[in-house]
Amino acid sequence: MIKNNFKYRSNFKRLLDFNVYHNFYNDNILRSINFTTSNETRQTLKNYEILFRPSDNGFSLLSKSDPKLGGPSFGGEISLVFNFKINDNTFINKTDIPFSNNLKLVFKNTQDQNDEKLHQSFFVDEQCIEESDEDGVTGTIALTINSSNQFFGTEESVTNNKTLKYSISFNARKVKFRYNFYSQSPVLDFEKYYLTDEISSFKLNESKNRFLASGKSVFSIELPEEVVAIERYSNKVFLKKEDEFFTSFSKYLPHPTPNNISFDFSEEFFYADIFIKI
Repeated sequence: MIKNNFKYRSNFKRLLDFNVYHNFYNDNILRSINFTTSNETRQTLKNYEILFRPSDNGFSLLSKSDPKLGGPSFGGEISLVFNFKINDNTFINKTDIPFSNNLKLVFKNTQDQNDEKLHQSFFVDEQCIEESDEDGVTGTIALTINSSNQFFGTEESVTNNKTLKYSISFNARKVKFRYNFYSQSPVLDFEKYYLTDEISSFKLNESKNRFLASGKSVFSIELPEEVVAIERYSNKVFLKKEDEFFTSFSKYLPHPTPNNISFDFSEEFFYADIFIKI
């Protein structure tokens, strides 16, 4: 096994890495994405003896270290197209892009001399998005490399071990936490309940009685601050009750999940809803 690994590393060099990042996740890695090559690109990779290797959040291209690839017939620009699909039903909920289930994201490089993020803004935005008839979030990555024969077509290119690094970065949505309380009882007396943290640094008791799409009645209290959605939250919120008979009542409230992030058209804001039975 050790001998095979050494041979693999000796015979191939890494041409480029492409990676996708998302700051919703603690490690900033978007894993729920699948890449494939177009038919034409698949043939081009074969002609140049380039290996396409998917990774957790992108892919790499590995080139065979073969003197014949330094011949003039291998010179000139190489155009490559990669397709992808994001396999996460909550991606739109937690990502700061238009709230639609029919999106196509389009990216391309502008040069092949240095590392590059494939969008003008710091994060992916509407400039990178086209309408699509296909369900879900799909996209293409168009890369043009070897513009100066730095990888193929010259004797020097055979010994060029530089690796290009391309990437895209998604930003998480800003949301407000909204706690929704319900009961099996026909009437829930909610006037004495309030929200606070573990050190009682605040007290929120202004609730709103509203009806969900299912017809269920809930009492909602929202935290006033908007936050960027993340995979794991550190804040702790408790439901307490002002009652002389139940002074010790305290219920730790869970954090929201991406499944319950949605746009509230009446409030014109994204809420991360949490539903609690009391």
